[in-house]
Amino acid sequence: MRILSVAHNHPSFHPGGTEIIADQLTLEYASRRDTSAMLLVGLDSYYRMPHSGTFLQAIPGRSDVLLFRSRGFDAFQQIQTRFDSLLFDLAWFLEEFRPEVVHIHHLNHFGIEFLALVRRIVPDAVVVYTLHDYYLICPNDGQMVTTKSDRLCRRASPDACRACFPERPGVVFQVRKLHIQRHLDCVDAFCAPSEFIRERFVDWGIPDDRIRVVRNGRNWGDQAQFAEPAKGRRRSRFGIFGNLRRTKGTLVAAEAAARLVEAGFTDFSLELFGEDLFQKEDFSRELDAKIDRAGGRVWRHGRFDLGELPALMDRVDWVLVPSTWWENAPLAIDDAFFFGRPVLCSDIGGMAEAVRDGIDGVHVRAGDPDAWAAAVHRAATDPGLWEKLASGVDRPRTIAETADHYFALFRELIGARRNSLPVATGATSQTPNRKRKKRTATPVRVKAGSVRRTGG
Repeated sequence: MRILSVAHNHPSFHPGGTEIIADQLTLEYASRRDTSAMLLVGLDSYYRMPHSGTFLQAIPGRSDVLLFRSRGFDAFQQIQTRFDSLLFDLAWFLEEFRPEVVHIHHLNHFGIEFLALVRRIVPDAVVVYTLHDYYLICPNDGQMVTTKSDRLCRRASPDACRACFPERPGVVFQVRKLHIQRHLDCVDAFCAPSEFIRERFVDWGIPDDRIRVVRNGRNWGDQAQFAEPAKGRRRSRFGIFGNLRRTKGTLVAAEAAARLVEAGFTDFSLELFGEDLFQKEDFSRELDAKIDRAGGRVWRHGRFDLGELPALMDRVDWVLVPSTWWENAPLAIDDAFFFGRPVLCSDIGGMAEAVRDGIDGVHVRAGDPDAWAAAVHRAATDPGLWEKLASGVDRPRTIAETADHYFALFRELIGARRNSLPVATGATSQTPNRKRKKRTATPVRVKAGSVRRTGG
């Protein structure tokens, strides 16, 4: 089986959850017998400057990863405005690799029209789209929060979207939705890592029977689960893992810590592991001010690599996930559970679905610093709470187990295609599949900074 995964970035540039899952799944696919897999990554000039003569590049040491440098992507509309890169470089690559499965994780930097290109170039391929976030629904960076106050948006509509973007007429949002949904007809099956995000997309318009839940997995390598902290000591060490940003609740957690210190409680620590990528200067200033108010009880440590996770996790008793937006399936929760750490999380979205309140963690009112201060105080002072919740933690799914679910789906869809003569639907009209001469895929060899065609 030849599998092409598609994502909007790579963890070597940006350590986001979708990027990590796409990369680890591609490696897992390639490890299986009689399977070849490649990861096609879209990115912009912030990470890589263009090379003359091609929109495709490579990562040194990773012949299974191909970088696509887009220059015409409209993030608001999720469309591609310059089709030369799609119609030449990407069309050539699809012809060369001839994937039997195209697994979409994200189409940022590609545009929704990439789906129509796949249908035109490799009409017999099955297309699976994993819904990691809300970019297709929400033009506000896929956050499903309002632009003015960061309040949760419960349902997208032309009126609701225009309230966030008053400079645009309401018809723009209806056209945006219709254009995206029309292209989504090219997809054979959708997957959702949580029931929550599945319900949101069903409410948005994808038929209920077209989306199935496939939980994310993670590859922690051979890292052992660390022993619990010593008996008789307070479990008062807290940690946040991942990118630091407003919607991740970083400011809420820092404010909660500052309020505890100002109220006279200092028997705790909060360590922040991650970067404030793409955040405005006022965010960093506000965060630093709250850390100063916390009187040395909060520390920032910057970006970390997966190999550092065991040592970093050993420094904390609890993991906080205080996001103020509808998180889908945060990897920080799986990481915490793998190392036996209970989780304090916001009581919304996929976070509340992944953490069982009172069993392996605690739900805390999203965006409420006082509620978070109370939860931290309770966790740090209740001697039996950590033991109770830690004993309820189940080991999370591995990336191999997640891949098993995807392979079963791929085989099901391939079998359905072989047993029928479908007419592909989507943004471009297609003719029914006719008998084609059997073709052997031409191998693609990738060198750092260039792409070379081989074979004939």
